[in-house]
Amino acid sequence: MTKRLGEPESDTFLSLGPWFTVKNLGRVNGGDLDSPNVSTGALGSRSLGEWRRTRFTDTRTGGGRKVFSMMARIQKTYATLLRAVLAIFFLSAGLGWAQPAAEEPDPAADSLNELMTQIQHLYSVKQYDEALRLTDEALLIAPDNSMVFRARAGIRIQSGDLINAREDLGHVLRLEGPNVQLLMERGMIHFRLGDFGKSVADFDGVLKLDPSQASETWARGISLYYAKEYEAGRRQFEFAQRSHPGDLENALWKFMCIARFHGVDVARATLITENKDGRAPMDQIHAFYKGRISESDLLIELEKIQGSPEQVKQAQFFGYAYLGFFYDSIGEKEKGDDYLRKAMGPYYPGRQYLAFVADVHLKRP
Repeated sequence: MTKRLGEPESDTFLSLGPWFTVKNLGRVNGGDLDSPNVSTGALGSRSLGEWRRTRFTDTRTGGGRKVFSMMARIQKTYATLLRAVLAIFFLSAGLGWAQPAAEEPDPAADSLNELMTQIQHLYSVKQYDEALRLTDEALLIAPDNSMVFRARAGIRIQSGDLINAREDLGHVLRLEGPNVQLLMERGMIHFRLGDFGKSVADFDGVLKLDPSQASETWARGISLYYAKEYEAGRRQFEFAQRSHPGDLENALWKFMCIARFHGVDVARATLITENKDGRAPMDQIHAFYKGRISESDLLIELEKIQGSPEQVKQAQFFGYAYLGFFYDSIGEKEKGDDYLRKAMGPYYPGRQYLAFVADVHLKRP
């Protein structure tokens, strides 16, 4: 449930890159801003689920077999959605607002373009406070410009101001109408803020707009779990498991949903018998959840993991976190919290969705 093992987060998390080619973003006031004509460049015409996937190397075999990961796709989604929030807007600053050549010069558009160029620079050097001040100035010029709200939301997400970022995304949705990417992003923010019902509602909105995303919305299953809608969560993870049989994490979250209302024995009986997920320490985690090895056996195996320091740290975070989730799901909350605190200590992997989940878990009353 992580990004590519050992891959740095801090400098690349919101790297804009050549994700979007802006053809026409309309005028500052009026025009096509409610429905910009955007070619998705490197993303092409792939579905949300397809471009969300990334690969992991099996650290046990030194890089032979590669597998897909549920949380890798979620983490990839998270980073890419943030790019989507910002990239359209920032690139528009450099390319201009594509006003028809025959029209008279628009001083407001010129002022807005200048502000956006400055905001882009400030964002690139992580001067978020000044960038936010300039977005406020931009909104004085164009108070109903959804691109400015997109930019401000992305900056606020990166600077940790999730409450106001969520409000900005609400403005964008009001101005542009329902959007799969924005609903997905806001659903994740709702989750990180502990608003599990609102998170589920936004993910449901994604499925209403695009039912084909049903097997890709694992984050919806996690929100259902924390909203205590365990049966609905089980169905979500079961569907995702059928679509991605090589990803053990769907099966583990399904296990936790079942354990919550049927107990650990039933959950173990329904857990897949064979693990096809080649990442360390998934074999050991699967064996522990299945009841084939003990807690102490798993802890010993976690200490044996080999690889680069970052790979070992990542895998051990993974192991301790899933120990914590397991014990919480069978009613041993204190023990579960102890393991999750350990995972979030020296093994903390940075801005990854499983770390967000662990953080939200520990903040629950």
